Amino acid sequence: MQRSATLLALASVSLLGCYGPLLSGATNEVNDSFSTGTLPSEAQLEGLSSQDMFDSVAQQTGVPSDLLAALAWVGSSFAPIEHDGEHCSPLHGWLGLNPEQLARGASLTGFSVEHIETDREANIIAGTALLQELVSLASPGATPHVADATWWPVVTNWPGFNEDWLNHEFALDVFATLQRGLYASTVDGDMIDLAPRDIPGLENVTFIHPPGSDGTSFAAGTDYPAAARWLPAHSSNYSSRSGGVAAIDRVVIHTTEGMYDGAISWFRNSSSNVSAHYVIRRSDGHITQMVRDRDRGWHAAGANADTIGIEHEGSASSASTWTTAILESSARLTAWLTLEYDIPVDRDHIVAHSDVTSYKVDPGVHFPWDEYLALVNCYRGDSSGACAGDVISDLPGPSEGGGASTGGSAADPTSGGSTGGGSTGGGSTGGGSTGGGTTSWIEWISPRDGDVVPNPVTLWAHHDGQADHMEFWQGPWRLGTDVFENPGNRAIEFSTTGSKNLRVYSKSSTGAVLASDSVSVIVQDNGEPMQVSGQVLGGMTWRMSANIGSDEAEYVQYYVDGHLLSDNVTGQTRTLGPSYQLEYEFSQTGSSRVLVGRAFDVDGHFVAEGTTLIDVQQDSASECGIAGEISCGTQVSGDTSSSEATLAHNGYPDIVGNWDGPEMAYTWNSAISGEVEIKFVDPESTSLDLDIIVLARNYGECVSADATGDIAFTSLVFEAEAGTQYVFVVDGYDGAMGAFTIELDCAP
Repeated sequence: MQRSATLLALASVSLLGCYGPLLSGATNEVNDSFSTGTLPSEAQLEGLSSQDMFDSVAQQTGVPSDLLAALAWVGSSFAPIEHDGEHCSPLHGWLGLNPEQLARGASLTGFSVEHIETDREANIIAGTALLQELVSLASPGATPHVADATWWPVVTNWPGFNEDWLNHEFALDVFATLQRGLYASTVDGDMIDLAPRDIPGLENVTFIHPPGSDGTSFAAGTDYPAAARWLPAHSSNYSSRSGGVAAIDRVVIHTTEGMYDGAISWFRNSSSNVSAHYVIRRSDGHITQMVRDRDRGWHAAGANADTIGIEHEGSASSASTWTTAILESSARLTAWLTLEYDIPVDRDHIVAHSDVTSYKVDPGVHFPWDEYLALVNCYRGDSSGACAGDVISDLPGPSEGGGASTGGSAADPTSGGSTGGGSTGGGSTGGGSTGGGTTSWIEWISPRDGDVVPNPVTLWAHHDGQADHMEFWQGPWRLGTDVFENPGNRAIEFSTTGSKNLRVYSKSSTGAVLASDSVSVIVQDNGEPMQVSGQVLGGMTWRMSANIGSDEAEYVQYYVDGHLLSDNVTGQTRTLGPSYQLEYEFSQTGSSRVLVGRAFDVDGHFVAEGTTLIDVQQDSASECGIAGEISCGTQVSGDTSSSEATLAHNGYPDIVGNWDGPEMAYTWNSAISGEVEIKFVDPESTSLDLDIIVLARNYGECVSADATGDIAFTSLVFEAEAGTQYVFVVDGYDGAMGAFTIELDCAP
């Protein structure tokens, strides 16, 4: 068969089930450009640990070991899945193969379907053969042994959902696992350890996003404020609830016995006759609502009338199903439900699927009921303990047979990111929840939706302070490591320009998603260099200015924490060169506020962007007025008796004296380390009893505890440090004032 005909046959196949695209009408051809080697025998794999089994298969076939492990993790939680199709369409074995895949795997390997269903080694061998065939059909250039972006078309074709965006969400989960890392136990007690890593090329793969908020599926809001989206089950899979929400009296805990996207696809299948109200993803606690709380989901047979059903991605037979992220997210949801519908928090009202349906076993023996109910009480506000600390820290880790860890390994638990801290507040977007049902938020500061931005792009976001860290993503590509600062940023260089859809998540210490926000921007190359700065003038008033390395810049607009600033005097938002100055009076204080300047040409086309952090404090602005800048080898003149001077301060930290005259100050951004001299040039300054007071500040404020404490009556030589901003204040002792000239000599 010709390759084009084979691809056409593949594209025409009706792809059903939670897993497997395959492969009616496909041939046994394997593209020679992919160095597959031969499939291993069962005898070669028997007795090997799970990690060694993946490595052995990879060594012989070229299918990457960590990709096989990630597919098994997403597909089955490293458990022998054999599912009857109630929570998800039927699938089997470690790779979660559906009936179409089982049949094709049997054809490729000679194993019986029953053997592939039940035997670990046969299931992995058959799945590897399917992956080899998919390489030939979907990505002949896939890199042997390396799970890079060339495997993206293979993974998007693997699950075979009837909605393309769900296939891409599946692939995102697989590649997110590779980027975040994984440390998890299998059902046999083996450990799987995937170190987090970058995957070059993911920014350029074709990624189909979920339907937007303007589509009918996602248009409506969710009942639970922290659910990521409303995506209704098929109307034939649920019914109205007699009594509506007043009838709700219990919460039922399920496992999907399959993957997150598989359950979503199954509930949207008109022939499945099942649904649940909420589905939670194991890796990060992402929640999709599929049935309104007021309606009756078909999830628990005779118990549907008074219950809310929560499906948890994973397998009842696998302890690793219960990651801290899924438990935290689920407990937050259940806490909200119990408060919203007055449900007692006990085992009579928060029940297992097996409690209400005798032939079911989920959520299984590994579900930590005591810790879970304690978490629910925490998020209700009924406990003084730290919910994500005291309770979650008691959960067993993977080495003790509990849930998986992501973002690092047992050998190097810090390999997934760094540490940091800080918090500010402002804004209200995204979703999330804390105890009592309050909604968490995160929002982009820069860039904004629709912006044209230079490459590399500086990404800024902040959250409400409830999160432990943030993550930036473009489709399936994780942009750098975790961001612990708040506000926080990452500078990312894209290999291609054009339209980019960016998303930021705020996450708890367990990795559970609390909120998210997204923007769409256009990235362009050759952005001109631009530096922005903010200087305190007095009170809460600041002067913003910019230095731009482009003759094309006509005007600059400034933003603080994403809000456009207008000049106090003119009311204009556009500032003209050469200094592009704007004066703005803040109404609120804040640490580490993000100042962004954007330059445009005469036609309004974007030219350049610059960012910096400023600290806006009530008392910082009153210490002195910044009159300008001084640089090495230059002189500046002023008059403290003029209207430019400020009369705001009569003392400095750690400096003894009575300086209560009007003052003028000049900033110097030191690019050198070594001796410099600041001195009066005009001899009249000394007779007027004017002094130079040297202060060190990083954000333009005149006074702080890190003042140098040095005073220059005529001149002063001191040791400067590169990267530090110094402020030279001319102030008169005991009220003295008058004209002066000072000079900065950087080679005394």
